[in-house]
Amino acid sequence: MHVVIRADGGPEIGYGHLVRTGALTSELLEDGLNITFATTTLPHVGEVYPDGIGTETLPTRGLPTLVREFVRDHADVTVTDSSLVDGAYQLQLRDVSPLVAITDDTQYAIAADVHIGSDLNGPHLDLVISCVLSISLSYFISISN
Repeated sequence: MHVVIRADGGPEIGYGHLVRTGALTSELLEDGLNITFATTTLPHVGEVYPDGIGTETLPTRGLPTLVREFVRDHADVTVTDSSLVDGAYQLQLRDVSPLVAITDDTQYAIAADVHIGSDLNGPHLDLVISCVLSISLSYFISISN
């Protein structure tokens, strides 16, 4: 199985997206999955990500059509962790691949098959336009303790 992960990170925008998806990548590699990381911040990926992944350098952060084409041709599953991957962006990716969206501050509509978010309470619930499963990160913290 081939998983494409779409995230950016570095000193200018922070490392949170890379750290979260890097931890996920380690687990997926242990399970024998193939991982390709699609990013605009390739120099910083090596600072956080484990060895054994493929990379795809994207020319810009905001054009989902470029990522959509890559995902269509390479991904069995796509994971995103980016504040720029809004509902419209997610719909384009979900059209060509099952989609997992990781969010740390949900401020836009969610259109993923699976959504993992830091806060699924209150006003954020009306942002889910299409989602099969939505899980709060606090759930994972509580079951791991």
